[in-house]
Amino acid sequence: MNELRVRTVGLAAVIAALAGFLGGLIAERAAAGVPALGWVSVVSLVTVAIALLVAGIWVRRTQRRTARRAISGLAALRVLVLAQAGAYAGALLGGWHAGIVVQVAVGGGFGSPTSWNAVAVVAGALILVAVGFVVQSMCRLPPEDPESEPNGGTEGVEGAR
Repeated sequence: MNELRVRTVGLAAVIAALAGFLGGLIAERAAAGVPALGWVSVVSLVTVAIALLVAGIWVRRTQRRTARRAISGLAALRVLVLAQAGAYAGALLGGWHAGIVVQVAVGGGFGSPTSWNAVAVVAGALILVAVGFVVQSMCRLPPEDPESEPNGGTEGVEGAR
């Protein structure tokens, strides 16, 4: 599985910010409401981040053999995938709303409830992105010691001879 890269997540956020800016402009020209989420989405983002962090701590404790109940390998993989998906979702939501914030600020409407909602969503999304990167590092397997293997570390090297 590929690791999250700051460059890729940042690129997703920038593309979403451009789309959010353009979406805000189009909505303004059509005299429609600003396409931004409200406070409930901020609560949802932070709740998902907390749940993801708890699952990541469970994986880390299982690796260190301090967990009361170990997590299975498949469940740990699911936590890793959720961490990566959360980071990308946070980047996209945060980017979109950052574009909305810029569009509203350029239009002179900063300070409205919609703009503050968008700022709050950006903050919640940044929390989710950060937790995604942290949990990904918690799910990293420790390096294996070839000396501790029964065959002296030669298992699986038959094709290399």
